[in-house]
Amino acid sequence: MYISSIDTYIIENPKCASRTIAHTVNDMFEEKDISLEGHIFFDEIIEKIPVSAKIYGIVRNPVDRLISGVRYWCDTIEKVDHHLEQLIKGLVKNKRSAPYMLYEPQSTYVKEQPRVEIYTFEDINKFLKELGWRKEIKKFNQGHYEISKEEIKNRALFDKVLSRYSFDFNLYDRVMNMRSLQNA
Repeated sequence: MYISSIDTYIIENPKCASRTIAHTVNDMFEEKDISLEGHIFFDEIIEKIPVSAKIYGIVRNPVDRLISGVRYWCDTIEKVDHHLEQLIKGLVKNKRSAPYMLYEPQSTYVKEQPRVEIYTFEDINKFLKELGWRKEIKKFNQGHYEISKEEIKNRALFDKVLSRYSFDFNLYDRVMNMRSLQNA
């Protein structure tokens, strides 16, 4: 989403607080200041972002992001297994299908480059405060789930699916290490 009054673009990375950020930004700025694009791959959007704009992205621990995605779509353990099987086989590459977008590696959305400042999911409050939010942050998309995180982690195919996110682990670890050094 682009916020024209502060010349800022926020990358909307699925399952990385994008709904919470959107609601908060909508409360902070006038509607005419905000352009909502949704979850768009970095390579598709970078050319459309003004060169002067500050660009921010949020990344999440790939284990937590995958679990969040599975819990979002699945309400039974059978559906979890089916989703994991589909991920092993490979989702149909339809850039506008919700499951494809949600399970696509987050490194497709957030790229490390000089123009992009990356925060971790854990630092969402800090990020929003730096944007100027001074109230309590209301979190969205936190549903009540039937299946526990541990049940999903213990599925036979879970670790195999995680292997598809190796670059995301590297990205997340680098951002975590950079944040640790900044906070030291």
